[in-house]
Amino acid sequence: PKSITMKKYLKGSQTLLQEVQTIATTNNVSCAQVSLNWIMKKGVIPIPGCRNGAHALDNFASLDFVLSEEEVERLDVASMNSMEFSSGGFELE
Repeated sequence: PKSITMKKYLKGSQTLLQEVQTIATTNNVSCAQVSLNWIMKKGVIPIPGCRNGAHALDNFASLDFVLSEEEVERLDVASMNSMEFSSGGFELE
C-alpha cells in the first residue's frame, strides 16, 4: 500500500489475511472468492468491483463453492483480531 492509512490497516489485518490465504489455498480458489463467499454466508449481497473481464469471472466463481461452517468460524475469529476498517481511518460524526 502507498498510503499511511492503508499501511496501518494492512499491519493490523495480518491475522485475517493469513486465514483468507490459507482457506483459499485449501479450496483452490482466490482470496477474493473466499472474501465474497464469506460475505454471502453472512446473508449480505456483495457488490464487488472489477477492472476487467478476468476480475468479473473470478468474482462470479465465488458462487462455485461454499465455505464450511468451520471455515466461516475461523474467518470470524480472525476478523475479531483485526483492525476495524468501516470508518476508513477517519472519525465519523
